[in-house]
Order: sequence, then structure tokens, then C-alpha cells
Amino acid sequence: MNNGLFPPAVDQDPNAAPKCDTSQCILPDCFCSADGTQIPGGLEPSQVPQMVTITFSGAINVDNIDLFDEVFNGNRQNPNGCQIKGTFFVSHKYTNYSAVQELHRKGHEMAVFSVTNDGDENYWTGGSYEDWLAEMAGARLIIERFANITDNSIIGVRAPYLRIGGNTQFEMMADQLFVYDATITAPLSRVPIWPYTLYFRMPHKCAGNANNCPSRSHPVWEMVMNELDRRDDPTFDEKLPGCHFVDSCTNIQSADQFGRLLRHNLNRHLNTNRRGNPDVKVIQWMQNPTELTGLRDFQEWKDKCEVKGNPYCSLPNTCASTTRELPGETLRLFTCMDCPNNYPWILDPTGDGLRTRK
Repeated sequence: MNNGLFPPAVDQDPNAAPKCDTSQCILPDCFCSADGTQIPGGLEPSQVPQMVTITFSGAINVDNIDLFDEVFNGNRQNPNGCQIKGTFFVSHKYTNYSAVQELHRKGHEMAVFSVTNDGDENYWTGGSYEDWLAEMAGARLIIERFANITDNSIIGVRAPYLRIGGNTQFEMMADQLFVYDATITAPLSRVPIWPYTLYFRMPHKCAGNANNCPSRSHPVWEMVMNELDRRDDPTFDEKLPGCHFVDSCTNIQSADQFGRLLRHNLNRHLNTNRRGNPDVKVIQWMQNPTELTGLRDFQEWKDKCEVKGNPYCSLPNTCASTTRELPGETLRLFTCMDCPNNYPWILDPTGDGLRTRK
């Protein structure tokens, strides 16, 4: 039953997106397949690169900067000779924007994870257009302003708690020229599902996400997350429900188990259709499917191949600031840019002064 907050199910929506039509859905702007498992460009699996992406969601600060420096130490390289990169879905509160600026300088992708990271899951599921606009476009504005990112490269969205906002979220994303979402999950299956555009109907069930997946057509890529197979020994253990994130695989208790989890799920992709994980570089490859033999010269993956030099600033400003939106709190904002008048928040993303939402 539709409670009024959520859109009707896809098969009940009279304005639902049509089923995949490969004669109309053509790369580089559109991609779909009947069951979601088809490889872009019709390539054979043996000629498809296995794209492994590393993504993080949340604030970037002293609690994790050393970890990121260790993982991305410049010594790990891709087969094309370029340093490995990550994608960071950044939430605002407690984020050190001088660290965001440095990660971006080194070639990592920045995307948005909201301003407030509100703990009420229904806030996201039932959010209005204005809520999604303030949270995601506002988060992008904050990152651009205080991490001095001016190249229009912040194009991805992930919703907290993987709570999709239905058609409302994607209408906002299209209006604000966000290119992709990385929130929707697909149920655990033998063959993983490739990312797809939402011009046509989703090729899988709406697993989790409070059953609030978009039902209508949207000019947005969905970097669907395939559930992980968390069985310790897939050849012996009984079937278990999949998990969306590594840290939600609660049965994994040791480093050895963790290693087996990663190896098994990597092989599950490698030995089927080599589906890539959510990352703008996956979209770049899908828009121009290139066989393994041509990847060393694949220009889309050469940007900021090897980055050297010093950070933009070694001593960022420490801005102790407040906002009427968070009474009683004094928050520190670290940035190489000038300190704002107020702590940036949902109604005042620039920190210049509180505005009233229309």
C-alpha cells in the first residue's frame, strides 16, 4: 500500500519508465539490458578490464586521513602505470576541507553524501525536493567553496543509510546536473549487474532502500551496488543474505575471513561479466568500451596519472564557528580558504548568512 510518502511501485505507476529498448538506448548517453548483466559494447568477458574501485562514505578528518595516506601512498599502480585512486562520498559535519582539497589535487574523485547525514532514515526516504536539493546541491556547494574545487567534477551522489528518495531525488539530480547515483542495491545473484541509465526501467528488484527506487525515466546513471556474498566458504556454507557494504557483513570477524570475502567476490565478478564498481571511471569506460589491449592508451584514465608536488597549504585556517541552525554548538572548519561568517549548514551552505527556504 502506498502511504503517500513514497511513489507507487513501478508496475503500478502509469508514468513508469519503459522496459529496456536497446534500439533506442545507445552509448555513450544511454545503457541498459534486459537483465542488467550484458557487457557494454558486446565485448567478450576475457577482453573486459576488471575494474576495482575503492570508495569511502562520510567525513574526511583526522580519524581517517592517515589511513587514506597509507592506502594511496603513490606506490600502488594500475596496469596502465597510473597511481590508484579512490572515490570519496563526503558528508559535511566534521570534514577537514584542506584534506579534501589535497585528495582532489592528487586525482581522487569527490562526490556528495549530504550536509547533515541526518540519522532519521525516513528523512531520506520521504524527503521533499527541497530537502534533497539543500542536502546534495548544498553539500556540493560547500565542498567547492571550502576545498576550492572549481572544475565541476563533483557529479556523484550517495544517500545516507542507502535510503533512496524515489523519483524526487532523481528529479533534483537531473535539474542540478548530477551525473550518477551510487545508492541503489541489487540482490545477490550469480552474475552481477552492470551500471545502467535510468531512461529505462531498472533491470532488477528494488532490494532494500525502503522499496523507494525511482519508477520514472531520469537522465541519470545508476551505479548499482551488487550485494556481497558473505559466506566464509561459498562451496560449503549454506546460502546467506548478501550485504551492501563490507562493514555490514557482520559475520566477518577476522582478517583471514575478510581476505576470503574480498577474493571470493572479486572472483565472482572476474569469472562472469567483470562488472565494475561505482566510480566515474567505470562510466568513462562504459561510454567508450575498450578492450584490454587498448587500455594503456585509454586517455580517460590518464588524467592526473601521477601527481607530485606539495599541498595547496600546509597550515589551513581553523575556523571556530557557529550557526543558528545548530544552537549551542561551536564547530571547527579546516580550510585553505577564508573562514566563513557562520558554520555552513543546510540553510546557509556558504556560511555568508542564514537564508530562508522558499
